[in-house]
Amino acid sequence: MEKRITAADLRAGKKLCGAWAHLGSNLSAEILAKAGYDVIIPDMEHAPYSLPALVSVLQAVESSGCFTMVRAPWNDQVAIKQILDCYETAFADSLHKDRRFCIEHCHLPSDEDLARIVSYGIIFSTQFLQLSLDMDVIPGILPDALLKRLYIWRTVVEKGVIVTNGSDSPCSTMNPFESMHTAVTRLSERGTNTFEEKPYKEALTRLQALRAYTTTAAYSMFKEKELGSLECGKLADFVVTDKDYFTCVEEEIPKIRVLKTYIGGELCYSAE
Repeated sequence: MEKRITAADLRAGKKLCGAWAHLGSNLSAEILAKAGYDVIIPDMEHAPYSLPALVSVLQAVESSGCFTMVRAPWNDQVAIKQILDCYETAFADSLHKDRRFCIEHCHLPSDEDLARIVSYGIIFSTQFLQLSLDMDVIPGILPDALLKRLYIWRTVVEKGVIVTNGSDSPCSTMNPFESMHTAVTRLSERGTNTFEEKPYKEALTRLQALRAYTTTAAYSMFKEKELGSLECGKLADFVVTDKDYFTCVEEEIPKIRVLKTYIGGELCYSAE
């Protein structure tokens, strides 16, 4: 069963709608999926999920035509492994199906799990600004061996993983330019980095950071033919800014202002 928002829906202004699944119940997840939501999000950090419960929830949501994003607990390498184990159990006969399964807060994967993520085409969703928020507390919590694997964005991208980025609002700002600044500089909002030494080898290029907000984000929703880049045949969704993101000095990136926003070619916001 397929129930994906169509290009016609997008052109008509329909928005993607998701729901958190906190009960750890396949029945409640299936009810949510059949209620009209496009994506269901089992939350393994804030809800009492057992691994068998996650397997049954994944199967229930799949049968209802939605796609799934699983929220991993904060900086927990074992949890990411367990989510992948559940994925393999739930979909043992169709591991390589193009379902765009997504792991949210996928900040601390092992090399073995990165290989599985690439093999199954799983979406690696991260939050660039978490690095800034974690900067002063992580060194006292995680051992050095895990610190070296935290937020390894350049390694992940170069391994061919599909990386998307979100804000984690209201825990951090929704401003994408502040987030991309963190991705390309590896610095906190105070301009510091307390757990790495220069050169910051895991920093992304500006283009890689931007793609996590645009082309790969569209891909994660099965909308790469309609959204994510300015190409013939796609929706004209774009912003006009006061500075060039690609050429301004790094310190100016978080200060970039949006002057105009166009959705489907129509002006929907102007700072004037």
